[in-house]
Amino acid sequence: MKKALLERCFLSLGILLFAVSGTCQTLPNPLQRDTTLDIESTIIEASKEKFLGNEDKARKLYEEILARKPDHALSAYELARLDFKKENFEQALKFAAQAARQEPQNEWYQRLWADIYREMGRYKEAAGVLEALVKSRPGAKALYVQWAALLEKAGLFSASLKVYDEMEVRFGLLEEIIQNKVRVYLAMADPKKAAREWERLSAAFPTNLDYLHALAAFYQNQNDPVKAQQTYQRILALEPSDPKAMAALASASKPQGADPEGLKTLEALVQNPNAGANLKAEGFRSVLSKPETGKDPAVLTKLLALAAQLEQAHPAAAAAYAVSGELLLLSGRGQEAVAKFLRSLELEEANYPVWGFCSTNSRLRATPKR
Repeated sequence: MKKALLERCFLSLGILLFAVSGTCQTLPNPLQRDTTLDIESTIIEASKEKFLGNEDKARKLYEEILARKPDHALSAYELARLDFKKENFEQALKFAAQAARQEPQNEWYQRLWADIYREMGRYKEAAGVLEALVKSRPGAKALYVQWAALLEKAGLFSASLKVYDEMEVRFGLLEEIIQNKVRVYLAMADPKKAAREWERLSAAFPTNLDYLHALAAFYQNQNDPVKAQQTYQRILALEPSDPKAMAALASASKPQGADPEGLKTLEALVQNPNAGANLKAEGFRSVLSKPETGKDPAVLTKLLALAAQLEQAHPAAAAAYAVSGELLLLSGRGQEAVAKFLRSLELEEANYPVWGFCSTNSRLRATPKR
């Protein structure tokens, strides 16, 4: 009986020892646990101080964490942000690089690293950071654009174009990509290739006349009026009542003597219900800017008739009466011109072009003070 009792005692003791040893193995190191909790509480305290605007106190806390745990990426990142804000770029770069290298998958760390490089004018290094980031996030279109823009800033135009080509393969032919490529080609002094990009976009979307308008505007900016007019004619072939194209061709035409060719385009613009009064007025002013217009009574008579149609179509538009006033003045009918200008100012008192025109024209200054 005693023997059985002793056996039971030893068995119970063995079970207890086994249980204790197992518990000791599963419990975390209390020193390690205390260190982790202390760092977490310090981060919370530093964040609070930064939020309250006590950046010096926050900095000391982040530095304290790094002193105890040199691979603490978050503290390095926050120190980089504090230095970046104060434009201490060299110090900010050191901390940002530390955080970014320790956690290469953290997008915000990489972005800050690239931003600091950019602010320092080190565009090539900034582009290198974004290139690595794009490879880890190939679906992020905005990162591609930033990467290409940095390469462009660095003067690496061919590399920038390759990035946009890669974007086009991945995301399709987009207006944003074309606009950026046009800018790069112009920086490379290659306007032909720039124009070709607008042509590609227009060919891909033939019903979107905005792209042809962009091409026409491009030619105008490049001082190539012939190609601009040809492009506007292409627009009118697709959409005969396009008001912008009509106004542009009316501006480019040169009515001389009794030749009505230019006036027909302007007449079509005036009669276009989709065109606004201001756009029509621009068509008139472009014609009036030609010296030969004011010397031909027949042309002026036809323009006055078109101006009357403009007033009828837009009776509440100040621009319509301003056009009539300018034409009447050119015709030597000063009193009638004053009445039209006054009507224009009644409709739009802050019509500064009319005020300027009236104050600088000698024939108007000779009329009564009204």
